[in-house]
Amino acid sequence: MKMRNRFVLGALCSLLLLSACGCSGGPAPQASHTPAASKKGEGTIRLMHAYTGHEDAMEEMICSIEQNEGIAVELTAVPWSAVERELASALAAADMYDVFSLSSQSLERLHRQGLLLELDEFMDESWSADFLPGALEEYRVGGALCGVPFQGSGLVVLYNKDLFGSMGWREPGSQEELTALMQLALNQGLTPIAAAGRPDGLRLNALRGMVTDYLLNVDGKLDEPERLSGRKTDWQGKLARGAQYVKTWTARGYFGPNPLSVDQDAARAAFLGGKAAMLLCDTNELHDLRAQENYLPFEMDCFLFPGPEANKEKLFESASFSQGFAVWAGVDRPEQAVRLLRGLTDKERCARWSDQTLAVTAVAGVECQDELLAKFSGYFSIAGRHRVRPDYALGDSESLKEQLFVDYLSSDMTADEFETNYEVIVKNAVQASDRK
Repeated sequence: MKMRNRFVLGALCSLLLLSACGCSGGPAPQASHTPAASKKGEGTIRLMHAYTGHEDAMEEMICSIEQNEGIAVELTAVPWSAVERELASALAAADMYDVFSLSSQSLERLHRQGLLLELDEFMDESWSADFLPGALEEYRVGGALCGVPFQGSGLVVLYNKDLFGSMGWREPGSQEELTALMQLALNQGLTPIAAAGRPDGLRLNALRGMVTDYLLNVDGKLDEPERLSGRKTDWQGKLARGAQYVKTWTARGYFGPNPLSVDQDAARAAFLGGKAAMLLCDTNELHDLRAQENYLPFEMDCFLFPGPEANKEKLFESASFSQGFAVWAGVDRPEQAVRLLRGLTDKERCARWSDQTLAVTAVAGVECQDELLAKFSGYFSIAGRHRVRPDYALGDSESLKEQLFVDYLSSDMTADEFETNYEVIVKNAVQASDRK
């Protein structure tokens, strides 16, 4: 096994470092502690996780696993933005983590680099039955299971239920009804839907992607190989139409007077302070919402953003179980590492995790005490089926596409020009990656 580890290190170190160097941004945030090979005791599994805002909850989960599974776990926490840099550093130092957090979007590339242990021989029927529909499929590459999902993420619309009741408003069942509802709220002097457009378009850009996916779904093109691999460069007007919908809603003031200057905190404050009737947010924002102290007391409820035609669920099909865990291909004790994965996806532990973090897990049958969280969980039965997983090194293409959409919203750029420029960014990124 030691010879195998040296081979994996030699073959992969330069590849992962090249990938990390392609990321934009400044120096990576530091891990919660500096890992050292000398600290690694016999039989210890080293876990790197990205839940820096919920370290107490993760430590509690790991303590339960240690006590019940008979394994020792050494924890390191890094923010999501630093995950791949931390992996590259650990690999270069011959001090690689055994189990680590990863985004499903990086799965194809990390598997191609030989970094991920394939898990099919360990995934029995009882374990696979524990996951929500579509969740495991998001972690397969060429049919091979290369990780396990842990947490879901998708856009929902929260609304002030008390305000809706007093005004006689109801949840919209179509785009036409939502448009009429947003206009009614605007007529009352309210921001119809508070939505963070800062930084990089944030929620508005995510909404653009959802609307585009809906338009593709109408034509049965959500599962095109080029789209799923992130290589699609011929959108045939669908990208332009999706962008145009969001720009039109933005220009009408449906997301406030200047949403590109509004960050998540400001969007939440507008909603919780009664200045906005609704809030466009990610399901993972619920913990931060509940943590706010000074806001108007009102009951909240939620619905899914309807598509441009009457179907209120289609825009959630591109939601995902993007946060997961994987095992290093060169791990010394794969059986113990997989036992840790099973422990992390245990139904009772995930229920406790959901209660503490107010996050949707990928495990089926988890009963959520928070009513909104329970409703979020119900939406995920249709999530994870059409997730884009780029099979090439993205470089700075994602930030370029985000900035392009901001430029489109804030200038006289046409929707067709937006689509053309978007396609050029993808072509350049693919060509640059394929040349390596």
